[in-house]
Amino acid sequence: MRWMWHYRTLIDRGIPAPAHSDRPVCSPNPWLGIYDLMTRKTSSGDALYAGEWITPMEAIKAYAIDGAHSVWEEEIKGSIEPGKLADLVVDRDPLTIPVDDLKNVEAVITIVDGRVAYR
Repeated sequence: MRWMWHYRTLIDRGIPAPAHSDRPVCSPNPWLGIYDLMTRKTSSGDALYAGEWITPMEAIKAYAIDGAHSVWEEEIKGSIEPGKLADLVVDRDPLTIPVDDLKNVEAVITIVDGRVAYR
């Protein structure tokens, strides 16, 4: 586990650091992963390499554009821009809520390829 999740080091060195859910081993909920990247806490509450925590925007970027970059699709997805695929979930502004509330974010609407897929 010594080399696990060194996101701060990767980001500081300019290396894209995509995040993932590692499904089916853990929850597919990206907000739990974003919470983990920001707090570095294990399920028991202990800090895991606390110096490797990242900011909310860096964590979202890891799941969005860095994820798209990792599969060479950043030109068509990974950010909200005209002409890109609109695959996104809207719930609340993750940059303005307390970090612990990220674990409770739920999808209220899901848009896939520009169409509402879940409401």
